[in-house]
Amino acid sequence: MIRMINVAKPKKLVVSLIIVFLLGCAPGSSLTYFHDPNMDFAAVRSVAVMPFQNLTRESQAGARVRDVFANSLLSTGAVYVIPSGEVSRGIARAGILNPTIPSMEEIGKFAGIIKVDAVITGTVTEYGQVR
Repeated sequence: MIRMINVAKPKKLVVSLIIVFLLGCAPGSSLTYFHDPNMDFAAVRSVAVMPFQNLTRESQAGARVRDVFANSLLSTGAVYVIPSGEVSRGIARAGILNPTIPSMEEIGKFAGIIKVDAVITGTVTEYGQVR
């Protein structure tokens, strides 16, 4: 499950991409998401992808899925994705103890520090090869 925090109001394309990506990553699992119909998705210009929580047996699954997700989002050209190194520096400056499950207050502080319009968090529950 990926949770998108509205810092400035993301584009419809971003939410659609997230939903499609999640459906491809977790076949057979249920998907829960929130979409505010009053949001103006055209306002989002920059997005930070936080480290994903990893609930799998594969130790690098969270990092791998985060990288693939961020690159897929960047390839759409719809938004600028903040580089992972800059995200890490923002996490350190904001004093976020567990970046895979930040609180709303931590996300607000983090977004202000790195000047980002939206922050995306996520959880990897299944990881493996599809045959």
